Formats: sequence, C-alpha cells, structure tokens
Amino acid sequence: DFIWRVSVAEISQTSAYSVFSGIDRTQVLIAGKSLSLRSQAGLNRQLLAFQPFSFEGEQDWFAEPDGVCQMLNVMTSRADALSELALVRGNFNCVADGGHYLLAIVQGEYLAEDGSQRFVLGDFVQPQLAIGERLALSASPDGAMVVIKFSLLNK
Repeated sequence: DFIWRVSVAEISQTSAYSVFSGIDRTQVLIAGKSLSLRSQAGLNRQLLAFQPFSFEGEQDWFAEPDGVCQMLNVMTSRADALSELALVRGNFNCVADGGHYLLAIVQGEYLAEDGSQRFVLGDFVQPQLAIGERLALSASPDGAMVVIKFSLLNK
C-alpha cells in the first residue's frame, strides 16, 4: 500500500517479476551488461544501461540477466500519482515547480553549488524545495543521475 516506491534490486539469475496490480512501473538498468525481459504474451524487451522502460505492474515479465544486473525500480499507484524519469549526465540545475523530486546518483559524484554537500554513487537525494527555488549540482566528469519527478493526481 503506497503512492510511490523506489528501490534498487540486484538480479543475478533468471527469475519471474512480481506482479503489482494497479501499479505503473519504470525500470532503469544502472549496473550490468543487459537484461532481457519476455512475457507469456510473447513480448520481448532488452534493457540496456540507463534506458528507462515503463510497463504496467500487471504484466507478467520473466527476466534473464546477462551477468549480475542492478535495476532502479520506480513504482507509482496508478490511481494516485505519475512519475517521470530522465537521465542527466553532467551538471544539474532545476527550479522547483511543486513536484516531488528524487535524484539517484548512478555514476560519479555531485557537489552542491555552495559546497555544503557531496553525493556519490548509490546516494539518493530528495531535495525539499519551495516553488521557484533553484537547485544546482556540479558533476564529476563521469557524473550521471536519474532524476525522478513524482506528481500527485487530483481527485
């Protein structure tokens, strides 16, 4: 029972995905070579590094990893919220628009503009910004992050 949920899962052997009714899912391969997905309905998908793949939680996927893979998994309750994902390589700047953000550092490191905070591989950052407030992070040469924006649906 959640509105949104974010996790990192390691997949090292062939396995079935869990089914989540009423949930929209997006996955991003953040470590490993590739992950092949296939369904009983005959759908096939190969996930490569840093390419988001969205699907309904009711779909019955069977995963076949090429070696050990780490997946960033974003789930939202279809009735309550939407999520948008973007891969950012290099410096990051945004102005808060009322959405809820979560930044997942997937390569390198990031430093807050004022130098007060440093974020490294594996860190999740959930900035608490007022509407119109700016966030600026400078990246190491190999810096990359997945930016997730959650928006609540009006009921």
